[in-house]
Amino acid sequence: FTYSRLRQWYAFSPNNRVESDVEQRDIVMDNLVPNWNKRAEERGADTVFITGHDSIYYFRGFAEMLQQTTFVRIRRSRTETARSFCEAGLHNLHRMFSPVHKKNCVMNTRRGYRLHSYSYCPLEQPFSVVLKIDPEKWRMLSPYQRGLWYVDELEARWNRFIQEFPQAKYIEVSWSSKNPQKYGSIYEAQSAMGRLIHLDSSHGHQKAVKTHGSHSNTISPGGKTQESYEFIMKMIDNQTETLNSTMSHWIQTVYEKQETEYKQIANYSKEQLKLIEKVQF
Repeated sequence: FTYSRLRQWYAFSPNNRVESDVEQRDIVMDNLVPNWNKRAEERGADTVFITGHDSIYYFRGFAEMLQQTTFVRIRRSRTETARSFCEAGLHNLHRMFSPVHKKNCVMNTRRGYRLHSYSYCPLEQPFSVVLKIDPEKWRMLSPYQRGLWYVDELEARWNRFIQEFPQAKYIEVSWSSKNPQKYGSIYEAQSAMGRLIHLDSSHGHQKAVKTHGSHSNTISPGGKTQESYEFIMKMIDNQTETLNSTMSHWIQTVYEKQETEYKQIANYSKEQLKLIEKVQF
């Protein structure tokens, strides 16, 4: 079982939502859980902590083991997340904000337009999509706007899941690198998760196995992703303070315009907006 096989399954295999749920259950119960239990037993651990973006493709497969499962819903600022999906160098910054003119699922601009590995797409498993969007409208969204759709769609699917399974146990944490005073920092989010899986940071003791789908992973502060604002500031850090200020203001203005255009194109109903209200920061 590998991530590439999981990604291929998600894009091409299921024919309807019921079939998708059954196959997600098989992925979890027949492939992942036996491996996680074996690793936990080898290490004398009493908890398995699954991290990583790939869980968006199979989290519904845990429906049969809700009594043994606690979900952690991590919300990062949606604008920061959308930026992290599509940041480009200053020389091709225009790609972030220009319509993709492609009907497929590309949403990344670091090396030209390409598929981002960890995302939903309205053209894949359309029967599972909550925030449906017309393919022609999708074609006109920029990579940044497609990133906004993904954040909203993930939130909508999460809320649909906990409404469908009210007995599910979960905690929710939020963080923002731009406004940690209001929404919390990544360190506070990690601390909350650490308490959940019995990590004693003062002694480095660990009673849990942390895993990322089919391979190991650890939680580290910060991460590789940077906001576009920070990236641009580094690119022009030899320029004058006035230029920095002007560039920052221009980028923020473009982001706000893109957000307004996205909302107009999406035209969500009141019910849909209710589903995604918690991630609108």
